[in-house]
Amino acid sequence: MKQKNIEDIINNNPEHIVNQNYVILKSAMIGKKGIVFAENKKAPQPFATWKCNTEIDKNGQKEFNFYWGHYFCDKNAALKDFKNRVSNEIEIQENEKPSVLQSLHSAKTNSISQPSKTKNHTMERE
Repeated sequence: MKQKNIEDIINNNPEHIVNQNYVILKSAMIGKKGIVFAENKKAPQPFATWKCNTEIDKNGQKEFNFYWGHYFCDKNAALKDFKNRVSNEIEIQENEKPSVLQSLHSAKTNSISQPSKTKNHTMERE
């Protein structure tokens, strides 16, 4: 699998999303999982990073489920954590083995799209 450059997947202008009074300033989506960097100027630890999942709700709106937060007083430490978490998630997903269902689907797709490789046998007459 081709290695992704972290800067290519970071969205520096995310929608104005707020979680626990923290405004999301940066986000990186890796598949259906994401990492976000956020700030709440009034919080004792004003910077945070979270992992998140995204889903589409019944109204067709993107829904975020934030979990596993890391909190910081220092902005640079939080940004370093954000980039590390993005790199780790990329590595995890690249090394993840496909599920049995994904493997079966892939095999089915490949067998349909590729012509049969059976040899043509001809009978020789004597």
